Formats: sequence, structure tokens, C-alpha cells
Amino acid sequence: MASVSSLTYLPGAIWLTVKSYIPSLWETPEDKYNRLWNSIFPNKAWLWSMVDKGLYPVLIGCDLDKTKPKYLVLVLGHNGDGGKHYKPDPSNQADLLQKCFHPTAQNIAPGEWYFPKTELTLNVKDARSSDYHYTDVSKPGRLVSYKRGSQYSAYQYWNDNSFAVRHIQSKDIVGIKKNLREDDISDILGLTWEHLPNKTLRQHFFQKAGMETRTNQFDNNKRGSSYKVIGWKWKNLRV
Repeated sequence: MASVSSLTYLPGAIWLTVKSYIPSLWETPEDKYNRLWNSIFPNKAWLWSMVDKGLYPVLIGCDLDKTKPKYLVLVLGHNGDGGKHYKPDPSNQADLLQKCFHPTAQNIAPGEWYFPKTELTLNVKDARSSDYHYTDVSKPGRLVSYKRGSQYSAYQYWNDNSFAVRHIQSKDIVGIKKNLREDDISDILGLTWEHLPNKTLRQHFFQKAGMETRTNQFDNNKRGSSYKVIGWKWKNLRV
């Protein structure tokens, strides 16, 4: 099989055809970043309006590691106490959010949009409301995958000059307590990552609708910036 370097000596027309089928061979992190965000937001007006409010759009999901992500959640990061207090309300910009999407995007479910060109499904519930640090998703477990036997997820900020996809390690992923090694993240999960601009660690929770009535949340018994949810347990009556 020809090496990547040897492919560069192919005739021009053939080389362009090869590149069109295997984009990861030549893309830089900046190229990948621009391709993803541009495929969702050809118009950046909503993104900049959120930054003006002190909110930082961030894409969440293990699919960020893939050339063509299939399922992501758009979250608005905020520097407030735990990211949940005094968060500016983005709901008055919900119409602008929709107008800035790629024109072929389809609203396939409440708060979820499908982009046919890239086959991406994007959950935007947190981006449309001020529900603080809980976001309803149909399948929370889709945001997490396994690498070298450990759970992980990933995130990428808009307007981040590093263009980085940053990983969320297993120690920063919590769910319903199952055993000492890992949690069940199929119904509810919490992810911790750095929030811009001051890079404070903040949790955000992704759950199936109604999980707050079916589970008990427990924390680390600390307050202020040290407070952290460490998991959930099913209530005695499981429906």
C-alpha cells in the first residue's frame, strides 16, 4: 500500500480525488475545527451573540474524535458558581440560533437537529434555555465511549485559538453507581471539564427526561467551588 507521502506525487487530478475521500490525511487541527463548526453554523451571528453575553459555546461528545461526528450536544459554558448561578438567559436568541444553522438542517425532535450533509445529530436544548447545568438527552450514554478500557468523552470550544479537542477522562465521568470500577451512564451522567475563560472545572449533567424523580443525587459533602456531585442511586420505587 502506498504511503501518505508517496501519494503527494500522484497527478494533480488524481490527488484531488484521493483527498476528497480521505480528508484526515491532510487536515490540520484548525482545518478540522473549521470544517465542523462551519458545517453547523455557516452564519456565526448566534455564536458571537452568546460570547457577548458571557456564554461560551462548546460541543460535547466522544464523537468529536471522529472525522464525521454523529451525535453531539451544544452547551453554553459559564463562569458562575458551579456554572449554574446567574447564568445569562439565551432564550431570546433561540430564533437567531435556528437561522444560523446550515440551511439543510432538520428539526427531528424537540431540541434536536439533524444535518444531512454530515449526518450529525445535534442536541441544542441547553443552548436555547437557562436550565443551568441539566440537559435532557434521549441517550446519555452516546456521549461516552471507551479507550484503553476506560470511559472518556470530549469537548471543543467555539472561538478557541488552540482548535483543540480536549478529552474528559473517566475520573470526571459519573453516573448511577454500579460497582467500584465504573458507573452506569445509560440514563444519567455528569461530565466535568474546564470552562472558559478562567478554566475553572465545572460539572454538567445529561439525563433522560424525568430522571430527577427516579433517582437520588449524592455529593462530596463540600460547599462552594469544592462542591461536586459524585453520582446517583435509583430510588426504592423504580418505574
